[in-house]
Amino acid sequence: MVSCGAGKKLVQEQQTANRYFYEKQYDSAATAYEEIIAKYEAKHISAPVEVYASAGKSLYYSGREKDGIDLLYKAEVMGYEDELGLIMKIKYYGKIDNHSKELDNLEKYQNMYRNGDEIQYVSIRLLKRYMQMKEYQKAQKAYEQIKEPESAEIELMELYHTALTQNGAKDKANLVAQKLFNTDPSNFIGLNYMARKTFDHAENAYVAAIKEYEAKKTNAAYRTMVQKTKPLLEEFKTAKGLYIKLYNLYKRPIDAEILSRIFTRLNDKKNAAAYAKLAKSHK
Repeated sequence: MVSCGAGKKLVQEQQTANRYFYEKQYDSAATAYEEIIAKYEAKHISAPVEVYASAGKSLYYSGREKDGIDLLYKAEVMGYEDELGLIMKIKYYGKIDNHSKELDNLEKYQNMYRNGDEIQYVSIRLLKRYMQMKEYQKAQKAYEQIKEPESAEIELMELYHTALTQNGAKDKANLVAQKLFNTDPSNFIGLNYMARKTFDHAENAYVAAIKEYEAKKTNAAYRTMVQKTKPLLEEFKTAKGLYIKLYNLYKRPIDAEILSRIFTRLNDKKNAAAYAKLAKSHK
């Protein structure tokens, strides 16, 4: 135990250190807290836990991040944890690529501070970490905690789309793909979705109309087929535009194959043959 007089002096010194901290004079605060800790430990006793925590934050802010984190950890071992200290540990471990410790602190923050000031930042980091770990269910839940405007960022929506696809949530994935296309018509996920959706609708309706005619092969059935397939030409033209853009951007053989099929439906044999050749040349 410290003596009464020494104890009062240490309390005064702690008040001074606290004032430095709240005035954001972090270098002075760090020096003051370290001196207080040294005096306690010279007597083989621990300083008050809040002194270690405040010293850790001051050191972190003053540029001595590792020393600060060490003291924050000491405070944690003594049973002290708060929102700011957790965020400092999260950012420090993220900076040095210690994924395990970053994740531990991210999950701790999420559990302790669901409405915390940094929950948006934490949810985004969790999404990225879970995606790296292929923890797709957890990644989906992490994204769904993110609010606008960050939730509308292309990178995060792409990660969410991948998680939904891996989780078999096709309808949700399609909605995200549509949103990606609306946000950026050149985005691969969005453009690929819209191109395939447009082509599949036209192709399936076209094939169904042909099969219906071939099952009857009457003049009336032929007229019905023409009535059903004629409006589909506009859909094939729309699909053509989307797939040409997709092919020019990403040069995938599958896109060239589908373009060949589209040009066949549009009775453009020259381009159908050209894209069929391109599809083969990429394989």
